[in-house]
Amino acid sequence: MPNFIVPLVIRYFLISLAFTAALIALVALLLHFNVVEKVGSSAGTGVTFASGLLTGAYFRKREGRLAEWDECWRISTVLLLPQLVLALISLAISYAAGGLPFDASSLASGTLIGILGFAIVFGSLLSWIVTAISFRFGSKMAPRSAKGWRNLRE
Repeated sequence: MPNFIVPLVIRYFLISLAFTAALIALVALLLHFNVVEKVGSSAGTGVTFASGLLTGAYFRKREGRLAEWDECWRISTVLLLPQLVLALISLAISYAAGGLPFDASSLASGTLIGILGFAIVFGSLLSWIVTAISFRFGSKMAPRSAKGWRNLRE
């Protein structure tokens, strides 16, 4: 594990939070202007992939090397915690906004708890795998030069 794991986790959380907020705003606009009627949940995987990619690029910048696969899986395990926190925040916001289609009677039957438990386990497994793969891809990205856009004119 790198010695800068705490900044890595904070960076992952903030990037994921920014992408999630942008995605929620985009979906709200699309629903408001009747561009779409229903929205799927697969865009969350894109947020996870993009966050892992940028975090892997940060790893490459700090370490100056490609992340090994065993490092990717271990770091992905650590990065699963901020992803779960973000999922719980999103779920709480959706519940407060009235976006969840269940009531107290479905909670009492126990089926909702089983479905939510399965969703948490499956979502965690999917996030873990996607984050590890995208972290590896991100660590393959070559660091940019310090001059930036000025290099394009030369």
